[in-house]
Amino acid sequence: MNSKTWMLFATLTVLLTVCMRTDANTIRLHDQITVNGPTVELQEIAEIDGEYASQFAELTVGSFSNVTQLKISMKNVRELLTSEKANWGLLSLVGFQQSVVSLIEPLPEVIETQSTEPIISNSVARMTIDQPISLKSFVVKKIAERLKLDSNDLKIEFKSRDSEYLSQSVLGKTYEVSFKGRNTLGRVTLAIRRYELSRVIEEYYIYPSISRKIAGLKANHSFRTGDIIKPGSVQIIDKWIDKQEGEPIQSIDLAIGHAVKRPIREGSFIYPRDIKLPALIKRNQFVSVRAISGRLVVRTTAKALEDGGLNDIINVKHIKTNETYNILVTGRGQGTVIKSIPAVELSDHVMTTIEDTQS
Repeated sequence: MNSKTWMLFATLTVLLTVCMRTDANTIRLHDQITVNGPTVELQEIAEIDGEYASQFAELTVGSFSNVTQLKISMKNVRELLTSEKANWGLLSLVGFQQSVVSLIEPLPEVIETQSTEPIISNSVARMTIDQPISLKSFVVKKIAERLKLDSNDLKIEFKSRDSEYLSQSVLGKTYEVSFKGRNTLGRVTLAIRRYELSRVIEEYYIYPSISRKIAGLKANHSFRTGDIIKPGSVQIIDKWIDKQEGEPIQSIDLAIGHAVKRPIREGSFIYPRDIKLPALIKRNQFVSVRAISGRLVVRTTAKALEDGGLNDIINVKHIKTNETYNILVTGRGQGTVIKSIPAVELSDHVMTTIEDTQS
């Protein structure tokens, strides 16, 4: 390998490594945002993905003085992150080049009218003595209802700056709590609105961190691709998660004897997408193939071009003609044609027999 080729290879390797690292740690700036103020945190103007990126969630990127609107550029955010010693080999800053941040203005005084038509259609709740007394308890209850979980299976961490607001009593008041955005786990944005006479008289935003407890199958040691899951190598545990990754396998019996499709780290949950039935046919193996047409069965031998487990569809190659076709794996070293075998004379098939299916 000459020096130019080597330099090109090294450059591509570095670029690929950077891309792979930054995909998982991304800060995506929004276009327009409304906040409570008086300061603006990075998590309020951006969607943050990844454990490393989350370290900068509470970074202050702006503040209001005598204005009600700020314009925060991507360049300014990058400079602030650089000053915080952000590793740009691990972090990606994308999204809009400029975020327009508006301060929530005080809502106008409610003026009672003669109209009986409500101006909102949101589901709200008027608090009574048998319901949660503090606003914090009410918010927790609404989060649990939204996620369809018991509150004991949730861990919710509120910011200290919201403590006083959330400690107020809600008796005799009407409140609504709604998620802003798609995230329901991890750092989320909640809008809390208070109503009087069907009108919003107060709106407040909070940014709690939400985790849920889930039972799932844990790997007791690391698995490599193709490893078979055996008794003792996995167990069911409870774990707190803050990302929506689907439901892990919740029964040991559903995993024992299956092969691992991708590397799994020790202590990680195992999901249905991570396992498959063990291969009954290996790549380059000679396979007994049957093609069924009515009462006739044509049997031949083909070469497998890929691994396959029970009921997998794999590609095989006809030995004589080198043409390829698909088979359904039906057993160890066996399969059935699901598409016509290449048009050749029966005498050209290896190990060809004709069977009467009625015999």
